[in-house]
Amino acid sequence: MKRNIIFIAILANILFGQGTWLWSGRVHSELKWHTIETENSRVHYHNGIEEIAKQGASIAEQVLPTLMTQMGLTEVPTIDVIFTTEDEIMNGYAMWTNQTFIWVDQNDAAVWLENGKWLFQVLSHELQHIMFFNVTKSWVPEPWGSLFSETPGWFVEGLAEYETEKWRPYRADLSHKYHIYKNTTDKMDAHHDGYSKLLYFSERFGDSSIVNLVQWRDKFKIFNFKKAFKKATNGVSVKRFEEDWRQHMNTYFYGYRSQKEAMNEIGRVTTIPASKMLTFAISPDSLKIAMVGKMDGGQWDKSLMIAEIDTSKNEDKAEVEEKEEKKKPKRKKYGKKREVDFGRFGEMLSFAPCGKFLTYAKYHFGENGSMIWDIKMLNLETGKSEWLTKSMRANHPNWSNDGSKIVFVSHQNGIANLFTFSIENDEIAQITNFNDDVQILSPKWSPNDEKIAFALAATDGNTDIAMLDFASGKITNLTDNDAVDYLPIWNPDGTEIIFTSHKDGTPNLHSVDLKTQKQRQITDVGEAVFGVQWTPQGNTISVATMANVDSTRIVQIDPNREITTSDLAIREHFTKWRTIEPEHLLKTANPDAPVEILNTEKYKFWKYPQHFMSLVMPNNFGIFGFTVWSDALGKHILQATGWTPWSFENGAFSLGYMNAQHGPLWGFSYFVNTRYDWQFYDGSANGLLERLDGWDWCATVPFNFGNSMSSAHQFSTHIISQNRVPFDVKDWNEITEEYENHQFLGKFLEPDTSKELIFNLGYSWLNRRPHSSNALLPKNGFGLDLNYDFVIGDFEYQCVELESFVNFPLGKKLVLYSRIKTKTLLGTPPAQEFAGITNEHSIYASGFGELLLGDQENHNLRGSEDVLLGDQLVFGSSEVRFPLLKKVSINVLGISTGAMTGAVFSDYGNAFDFGESAEDWIVTIGAETKTEIKLAGGTIFQWAIGTANTLDGWKNYDGDLTIYGRFALVNPF
Repeated sequence: MKRNIIFIAILANILFGQGTWLWSGRVHSELKWHTIETENSRVHYHNGIEEIAKQGASIAEQVLPTLMTQMGLTEVPTIDVIFTTEDEIMNGYAMWTNQTFIWVDQNDAAVWLENGKWLFQVLSHELQHIMFFNVTKSWVPEPWGSLFSETPGWFVEGLAEYETEKWRPYRADLSHKYHIYKNTTDKMDAHHDGYSKLLYFSERFGDSSIVNLVQWRDKFKIFNFKKAFKKATNGVSVKRFEEDWRQHMNTYFYGYRSQKEAMNEIGRVTTIPASKMLTFAISPDSLKIAMVGKMDGGQWDKSLMIAEIDTSKNEDKAEVEEKEEKKKPKRKKYGKKREVDFGRFGEMLSFAPCGKFLTYAKYHFGENGSMIWDIKMLNLETGKSEWLTKSMRANHPNWSNDGSKIVFVSHQNGIANLFTFSIENDEIAQITNFNDDVQILSPKWSPNDEKIAFALAATDGNTDIAMLDFASGKITNLTDNDAVDYLPIWNPDGTEIIFTSHKDGTPNLHSVDLKTQKQRQITDVGEAVFGVQWTPQGNTISVATMANVDSTRIVQIDPNREITTSDLAIREHFTKWRTIEPEHLLKTANPDAPVEILNTEKYKFWKYPQHFMSLVMPNNFGIFGFTVWSDALGKHILQATGWTPWSFENGAFSLGYMNAQHGPLWGFSYFVNTRYDWQFYDGSANGLLERLDGWDWCATVPFNFGNSMSSAHQFSTHIISQNRVPFDVKDWNEITEEYENHQFLGKFLEPDTSKELIFNLGYSWLNRRPHSSNALLPKNGFGLDLNYDFVIGDFEYQCVELESFVNFPLGKKLVLYSRIKTKTLLGTPPAQEFAGITNEHSIYASGFGELLLGDQENHNLRGSEDVLLGDQLVFGSSEVRFPLLKKVSINVLGISTGAMTGAVFSDYGNAFDFGESAEDWIVTIGAETKTEIKLAGGTIFQWAIGTANTLDGWKNYDGDLTIYGRFALVNPF
């Protein structure tokens, strides 16, 4: 497939966002799809979520009239709504094709939602996006109209939030505090700054100005955001508005923070040896701390770490009181941290009472390749872990105080319940029996193990602290706040529960007396604190702070303290934006309200064609165009590309179809004059260019054992029928200044024309954690790639390629990289198919897995000009790599240089014919520097400058160095 550069380039762009399968690469052919048709929408859903689909259909019909009125629309096309539970992904997205894809059944969204329900909130939000696409569309076909409009992401996302949501901590108050206090508002997520910008816009210019903005058109009847914005605001530019917004937000949030308690006022502040910390847990003996964070700033995943606590550095009570008076608390000291697992983790860690085991939730590939949460248990003595649940969508584990059981939350189809895992017999038992739309979070055993406190998001969406009494089986609500109450912590005598509440818009500690039901507030900070646990061997509450506001991570708080703040006093001019609402306010929909269903049937993909995009581009030479269509699910994709000169001779055409619904991911493509392969060849001026006309059927099956999401296996197969037509290989004649046919005088032969049918089988295993260094200096990972081709036709032969690589850290700075590749040809291949060492380079593009331009790699030993051709090849490299410069600041027309690394290396290889004696092995030694070449901030390739020589060359070294420049290979795949 990588021969067809044009087809791949187009397909890579058009597939983005089409179908939920793209997020995991899993087709989920086990799911059977159905369709509900209503007046304004078609709801597509799979087996197991029939009730959710009906509720979604009802919600859509209830909210659409208001959403249309908000944008001044009187009608919209029929909307395709796709619901799925194939993965636990708290997301949804909408497209200009009047489609929205939504993952339902999201338990942990309860804290993010505050007092709403996921289905209503996410569906309303995504439908508003579709309203935006419709109100801003013009005669310019989509998506080109949206692209040409230059609408910023913050407006698109902020508009949906403003029209359908309420301002709340996780949407997006906490994000504002984080970025404003760190002076990084320019790096905010579009969902977050977009929300406050739309609130500020509406407060300043009025709700009607939003409608005026999106309905404006220029004299060509095209929507342009910047011009529309200036018109709707009577001359205020987007740039001016964004600066006004920044100053307004800074004034409010700094004013807010200045009137709240500081961290060192509420308790003893301690640092923690991890960056970007998500959560922590202190062991029962106070000698260890478990943390979820990052070992270094370049990680794209998280680490689960264990560190020893040096208790000799802890102060006694008198020392603490004295230092609190001086506002200079001493920090705890931690021993060296070690990573015990990596990936994506839940926000609850729990030590066994004995301190030997740690339980946690981890995101992984479960049954049918679904991306879901399950519970693991780590043995801290052996370092081995095991799954306690399998494909249960389980989270929030907590050990009982007698060490006999673990309570956790599991959910299915929007309904969560509590379960226990028995340590003695590995049995799992359900202990609650909710059957309505409820969510459960953060369960905690009482000190005597007779009760469990937990956060319960009831059917009304309100999340409060509830308590299960085992003796009576009764569940009692302990709080009744409009805001979220969660993360309960029992005091040791079982008379009080401390919890985190979003009351007043900021997560702070509160408590409830179990006898009197009296509540009180313990902290009133301006940023946020989240209760974690009663400090072992102590009398304080250990809380986590909002990450990275300052150097703090943990605060130990006296649960009996009283807040010291007064009522907030900020002028209304700077606070009014927080309470602004749309003129046409969206009301919460009743998911159980009856809805008129016009039709219910099995999903038929051919009934719902979706025009994704088309483009026709004429120029002086001819006309180029492509079109892409899919079905409503985005699981059947049809693409056609064509080009013809104005003479209508020797045009080009390709047709591609991809099926992501039935069986493995498979596709078929037909290509005429669109698929080419190129490589440097025998020192010629233009290299070898081959035209490949024919068809290709392919299928891929990804596989993962579930322990690490970054350890991926893939099986693939191709059946290719093609006519292989090489172009003439040319040389440049400097005397005549013309190209002339290349003379084949050495080991290379003139390439052959052939018809061939190829049967291909492939397997790859890539185990590499995501890290920013992977583009230049990968410090982890290995890969294995195996390909087998069986070819019949004009030439009959077989080709077997086996390749592997490894990146192994040597201390903190050095990395050992090693690669080995073998290639075997059997039979009689065409001349251009060979196994050999050449003096030609290859062109490599950079990425987190190298893309080789051209189907054939030239295996060139750096420092050698030897050519060895045959039907057997062994080729390898070993490098010791190290960082040199973090950034080299050179920028020419948007192309810039980035970081630089150095390496000392040895290349080796040999090629020979089967059954004949091999020539001596070639071994070279050298050193080089690699520099990132970037475009628009992304690395496109690495350029190496270095020197190398063979072993004999170095022995006879005369003082002259041969310097080379070439594309550098970082990892082969």
